Amino acid sequence: MSLSVTLYRHRLTLLALFALGALFMLFTRTPTTTAPSSSFKAPKYDENDIRWIQNRQRYAPPAPKQPKQPKQPEQPRQRNVLTQTPISSTRPVPTPEVVLPKKNDKPEPPKDNNAEQSDVEKKIRQLIRRNRVMVFSKTFCPYSRNTKQLLSQYRNDRGLEYEVLEADLESDPIEVKAVLGKISARFTFPNIFIDGQSIGGNDELRELHTSGELVALFGDKHLII
Repeated sequence: MSLSVTLYRHRLTLLALFALGALFMLFTRTPTTTAPSSSFKAPKYDENDIRWIQNRQRYAPPAPKQPKQPKQPEQPRQRNVLTQTPISSTRPVPTPEVVLPKKNDKPEPPKDNNAEQSDVEKKIRQLIRRNRVMVFSKTFCPYSRNTKQLLSQYRNDRGLEYEVLEADLESDPIEVKAVLGKISARFTFPNIFIDGQSIGGNDELRELHTSGELVALFGDKHLII
């Protein structure tokens, strides 16, 4: 009984000493100023967090594109009316090249129409030039006969001079007709020429005679007296 009491007392004594020591240290400890610790701490990432961040950056949606500016309309390019080719204000307009004739170029000699004429045409044209009043007739044609009778009156009464060619007596009557058609655009007989111009046939001559224009025409040209 005494031993247990003794142990109990020793424990109480130890506890009391421990409590006294703690109180002594509490009251005798000098306060120390400590720097305030920063509230921000760098986050720590593990391997999984790093992979998640990389995948998010890889599959992030693309940034919206900026709208394109509208193009300015091009100014129309001028066109050269002469050459029909587009020209710009900075490009010089080509001037047409003038080709000068060479000094050794000789003008072509005029064509000789007489070289292309047949003998019949030459003869007919010569008769028209030489005779101021020329009649192309046919011996069997009644209109040619009437024309020659009327002109013979002017020859007998007023001294008219005229010449007659009978086409049917020529070597080629068809060619004579064709040549007269070429010269006067008249293919019938008689065909009467006064000073190189055809006045027509028998009907035209009779109308001029009846109206008095024929004698006036002969007088103005000094073909009668």
